[in-house]
Amino acid sequence: MYYFASDIHLGAGDPETARRTERRFVAWLDAAGRDAEAIFLLGDIFDFWFEYRRVVPKGFVRTLGKLAELTDRGVRVVFFTGNHDMWVGDYLARECGVEIHTAPQEVTLAGQRLFLAHGDNMRIEGQPALRLLSTRCSGRGRCGGSSPGACIPIWR
Repeated sequence: MYYFASDIHLGAGDPETARRTERRFVAWLDAAGRDAEAIFLLGDIFDFWFEYRRVVPKGFVRTLGKLAELTDRGVRVVFFTGNHDMWVGDYLARECGVEIHTAPQEVTLAGQRLFLAHGDNMRIEGQPALRLLSTRCSGRGRCGGSSPGACIPIWR
């Protein structure tokens, strides 16, 4: 099973809202991890992530611990940077075992070719397939995150 999430914006809002969003996301990761072959995080998982050589943002311990737990169990976790978390260095890869991509990728999953990207600032004029992919929640996914309309689609 492959799972996809984007635009969770961990850390956004007041402390209570931020904590509630993180708990919901960790619960989703936990549920997805039960049968996931891979989990694809398609950008803006964090509302702001700026990583220095030896310093990372405080907080997010529940999420970081869950990501490490998933990869320790053999679940592939693939993180694509978005416009809010593009300053990722090697911390998530080194400490949590997450694969990091800073550019869109074309992948084959279950025999299907997919174009994976966060999507912000992509030129999609004249490319109907990309325009379709950029639309908000279509009703096929579970809506979540802190942004209205953000989707956590599940592909079976």
